[in-house]
Amino acid sequence: MSRVLLMPLVPVEWTGQCPDSEARERLIAQLGLLTTESRSGRLRQSLRNRLRFKQALECPVTVSSRVASDTTAFVKAAMKAELAVTHLMDARRESVIVPTGIEVHGIELPLYEPRAGGPKTSHFRLAFLNARDWPLLDGRLVQIDSTIAGTRLARPSVHLESHLEDWFFLLLCWMRQFFIPDLRWHGRMEMQGHEDYRDVLTGVETALGRERAERASLESILATYAQHAEHWRRTARGQAAECRPIGE
Repeated sequence: MSRVLLMPLVPVEWTGQCPDSEARERLIAQLGLLTTESRSGRLRQSLRNRLRFKQALECPVTVSSRVASDTTAFVKAAMKAELAVTHLMDARRESVIVPTGIEVHGIELPLYEPRAGGPKTSHFRLAFLNARDWPLLDGRLVQIDSTIAGTRLARPSVHLESHLEDWFFLLLCWMRQFFIPDLRWHGRMEMQGHEDYRDVLTGVETALGRERAERASLESILATYAQHAEHWRRTARGQAAECRPIGE
């Protein structure tokens, strides 16, 4: 029996707000191109049929202050908006309670994982909070955590295999450049990869204009993803062969 090769996982979390509902829809539609790329060609992955989602939430819903990069300012703004605030023992988990109907919508992206046992996928969820009655919350990036007490919206996160790092941070930089200016993330370090890609994306935007640059940059990102995925697949296949016992 061959050994399963495991790559180290890198925890990544992010915050951001996109108040423009049309921009949110355009971003989700653009990211849908990645799911098409992931499902096509030589990768032959088994993926879920429906990757876009919209989920109404039964209220009251608690929203962690950690959905914002500045939790103190977020709590102060919530109090000013007359939202109820729960003060928990751990200040990092301070939450606000939303008393009216809201929903979460977004897209789930399959990410290619080359493992010795064959192609597998993990999933990155980009989820926006729709809360038109509450500008402080509308368009926030969130993650749904179901608890015994009900639904809680937390700071979104994902555990990436290390080979996905560079490409994933390039994708986040693209999202920040064209859709979510206050998008922030933390991987091995704060805003990992941002300095490497910011000037490149800004240069493309200056040369082509915002609309053309948005699409051209994404096409380049998709091409990079496809190239990396093929490289990862071949590398995993070679490593799996090396791990087989003699005579297998």
